[in-house]
Amino acid sequence: MEIRNTATDIRPDKGLSIEWDHIELLEYNRNLQKDLLQFLENCMPESGRTFEPLGRHQAVNDIPYSYDAFWYLTDGGQIIGTVAVKSLSPDTCELKMMYLYSACQGKGLGQKLLTHAIRYSAAQGYRKMFLDTTQESRSAISLYQKNGFHEISRYNNNPYADVFMLKDLC
Repeated sequence: MEIRNTATDIRPDKGLSIEWDHIELLEYNRNLQKDLLQFLENCMPESGRTFEPLGRHQAVNDIPYSYDAFWYLTDGGQIIGTVAVKSLSPDTCELKMMYLYSACQGKGLGQKLLTHAIRYSAAQGYRKMFLDTTQESRSAISLYQKNGFHEISRYNNNPYADVFMLKDLC
């Protein structure tokens, strides 16, 4: 499934370098696995994280098993962002793998990823969406709050997260 920009998509202000005609949101494709690993290797350190594909990030080695849905945001065929959804129960899901190169932030692209994941989850019948992140992810937290997420107490045992959020989808 390929999702292309339409006239109703969020558009950046004039003067930004993103070429909106080349932005695509694509479902997971095993053929892009090497590109995905390279993207995460480059992107995660921008937010102070270390990519550990054989450790805590091993879920990326088997995307179809690890997530219910996974998308890439590409610019001219190059991965610039990701987002995933994982089922926690029949009516509850978790936002996962929300990453975007720092040079692409503040241009509506994070909103595009998040909106797609939320709409997908609601269409699948999920009633609640959880997420975890870190205090250092201030701009992401602001984006989540603008989209109806609110802070809650810890819901999982992720030792790397210190912010936990929830959004009602219905």
